[in-house]
Amino acid sequence: MAVIDGNSKVCKEIADAFGIKNCSMLNIHLEVGRIVSITAKFYPEEEDLKKLGPILKNYQLVEKTPEKKKSNLPTWSNEAY
Repeated sequence: MAVIDGNSKVCKEIADAFGIKNCSMLNIHLEVGRIVSITAKFYPEEEDLKKLGPILKNYQLVEKTPEKKKSNLPTWSNEAY
């Protein structure tokens, strides 16, 4: 069985097939009985980043109040039962 590394021609062909430019990571997950999922890491081009500003201006960033984390661990006490 051949080993495919990140510099393999097939990696570039797959990224091109999905229209992903400047791809630095492509993870294709094939699971029996499930849909195929693909995770990609890519570096956007400057003209694409310029489109991000007008989209984000339509939203307001609001800080959430921190929630107390609930532990799944049992609580211990030195009180007698």
